Amino acid sequence: MAGYPFVGREDVLADLKDALARAAAGRGGLVSLTGAAGAGKTRTAEEAVARADGFRTLWTCCPPGTTGRALWPWSRLLRELVSDDVRCGRLVSVSPPLRALVSGAGAGSGGRTDPEAARLRLTGDVAEVLATAAQDRPLLLVLDDVAGSCSGTPITTRSFTPATPSTARPATFPCSSPEPRSSSSPPPTS
Repeated sequence: MAGYPFVGREDVLADLKDALARAAAGRGGLVSLTGAAGAGKTRTAEEAVARADGFRTLWTCCPPGTTGRALWPWSRLLRELVSDDVRCGRLVSVSPPLRALVSGAGAGSGGRTDPEAARLRLTGDVAEVLATAAQDRPLLLVLDDVAGSCSGTPITTRSFTPATPSTARPATFPCSSPEPRSSSSPPPTS
């Protein structure tokens, strides 16, 4: 969409700018961009990313074929964070559920039989990785097309983000619609 003017979303961009300012100040959070397919959620996220000066931005999506794998985008994001930050790698190395998630095997229970305990452990571990990754500079995560292919990803995203310590600086923008977009190529990661 480069070269086309972006018009008519000043109120949404103002809200996103406020969310980014809170994240930069150490109060990370979650913003969901929702609407029908083709409504401009991805373009709005692109505009917000372009205005996110000083943020490390990671962008992922739920491509076709990942149905039922709610943690697939998180696996991809965590692999990126681990590859760039030794501190994040250390956190993953001591967490069996994170090791399984980063390896692409899913989020194993780490030997636990109670699914709720496993979910809570994974939620806390992911939040700790996000907080660690955001220590040096704010972190902006964009999860695009999360409702179409990766059912459960929006719920998972809401679980991870509020658990992030208040001193962390991640901001997460999941973009979802009732139907997947026709294009499966996400914008480039910056």
